[in-house]
Amino acid sequence: WYLNGELVESNTDNFDFYRGIADANETTVSVEVVDEEGKIATHFWLLSDESQNWSIITATDDTTIAEYTNSSLGLEESVKVNTQAVTMMKFTLPETVNPFEVQSATLIFTDYVHYGNMEIEVYVGPNDWNEGTDSVSGASRHFKDYGSSTRWMAVGSDWIDATGTLAGDVPFATQFIADLDKAQKIEIDVTDVVYASGENEVTIILKANGGNHAIASKEHPIESYKPKLVIQN
Repeated sequence: WYLNGELVESNTDNFDFYRGIADANETTVSVEVVDEEGKIATHFWLLSDESQNWSIITATDDTTIAEYTNSSLGLEESVKVNTQAVTMMKFTLPETVNPFEVQSATLIFTDYVHYGNMEIEVYVGPNDWNEGTDSVSGASRHFKDYGSSTRWMAVGSDWIDATGTLAGDVPFATQFIADLDKAQKIEIDVTDVVYASGENEVTIILKANGGNHAIASKEHPIESYKPKLVIQN
């Protein structure tokens, strides 16, 4: 059995496939059968949505803001989430999408290195920061932009919680991630974060109260691992 040409199951008559938000675009399922004489028969199914109101958006910027360093940590293959580091991801919505009128918004990312179970907390962040081009430019512990020395109002980024409080502790959403020692595709409903941002740029901040995990960034070499925001208009 293959998904989009990638082998996912073998030596079985059945294959269970849950088509989630991450598969909102077209997905090809195929099965290849070999008989005792070595002859091969292949059948394909193309799965797609009747609705054309999905937007799959890749991150324009992502970085780790860490208490243990003053350096900018953008442009790495992963972003970190633990008790001493938060992840920031910025997405730009299409011009045709009104952030107040989206039906749903789902953040999708791949958590692929785990040390302990974790509950991720989701907050909204400001949009006036950038990833930078090296360790002395872009967002860092003290600065929105290390290069220009533009400071955060609070050390470690200016997140806003679900009550509208700067540096508050009421998340918009939470997601438990178990330490399974394998890459996991995580989907979190961030519709309220998009509403709270109220702009066509949306910054999502991920915090954690335990564990130490690495999430594939937009620089990760595996395309399917890169973070995405899926919008239903």
